[in-house]
Amino acid sequence: MEKLTAHNREGKLEVARIPRLLLKHLKLIGIITVAVSLTAAVCLILKSNYYISKGTLLPTGDQKSSMLGSLAAAVPGLDMLNRDSEPTASSQLFPDILKSRLIREEVLNTHLPGELSSRFNATSIGTVFGTDSPTQMNTLTGITEIGKDKNTGIVSIAVEYTDPQLARFIALTYIERLEEYCSSERFARLNQNRDFIAGRLEETRERLDQAEDSLLQFREQNLNYYNSSAPDLQLEHERLIREVERIGKVYAVLSEQLELATLESERKKPVVAVLDQPALPLVKAGPARVRTTLQFGFGAFLLTCFVIVMIDYIKRQLPSSEVEEINRWQDNVEDQISGLRQRLKLIRRETTT
Repeated sequence: MEKLTAHNREGKLEVARIPRLLLKHLKLIGIITVAVSLTAAVCLILKSNYYISKGTLLPTGDQKSSMLGSLAAAVPGLDMLNRDSEPTASSQLFPDILKSRLIREEVLNTHLPGELSSRFNATSIGTVFGTDSPTQMNTLTGITEIGKDKNTGIVSIAVEYTDPQLARFIALTYIERLEEYCSSERFARLNQNRDFIAGRLEETRERLDQAEDSLLQFREQNLNYYNSSAPDLQLEHERLIREVERIGKVYAVLSEQLELATLESERKKPVVAVLDQPALPLVKAGPARVRTTLQFGFGAFLLTCFVIVMIDYIKRQLPSSEVEEINRWQDNVEDQISGLRQRLKLIRRETTT
């Protein structure tokens, strides 16, 4: 028996049988290819169009390597723009913040505007995806793609949904919640030093007011203290002056420290710099029905050809007795199927009559 891939006497691989084998089963190959293509086409037709709204954020921090960062660091008073020393001031945290459960819950709880609320008969983004909280979270995670370019550091937010307006609204909501998070009380630890100095400054201002009032009251009660020879009056006047000067120096130092702490707090606070606001997608992003149908059809064609060749190869590797046994088994199965068909036809005839 001739084998499919057997070597001839010259040691060359014999493959001339494969085209003949495929031509023999050309009808089967065509049926399977057409069936898979039609199934894929029907499924793609039933699938709704989806749209992608995308926004991008500029990187903040890591400015030493950039020209603007170098110029800002060289100009006195502008070095506060350099945020490299503080990881909280860098946009490197933005993807993790956007993917956090806290931000996603806030996005899901965001109320829809009037038009979208009436269209989806829902009050918030989460209720559009269902009433179950895990389902809402999984759906939002599935339609959202958050990434960061390793070379440029630009953070991208892409939302894919069947409604273009809702996709844009969700992307905008992500950016708004990120801005709120970066400026909210969750970064209050950056302001702890400033708040402490501000409290001390307020206390010192009250003490300074009291010292100045005491000095003013003393001078009003002793209008001739300059010409007075009483040592106790001169001593009391000098003491009040020293107290005002001492508290005034403390007040001046605290005022300067408060300015520095405010600048430091602003320097450490992350800045959300939006490069491109999410736009309303007017052209669908998918599905690519024609291309996908052709891909499925071509894949079915190749897979069917491969299976036919492999089945024929396996049959030729088996002994003739086993091949005959397989053929008898196939004939038996075909006889049972044909008998079942005939019984079904008889049953149909009996029911119609």
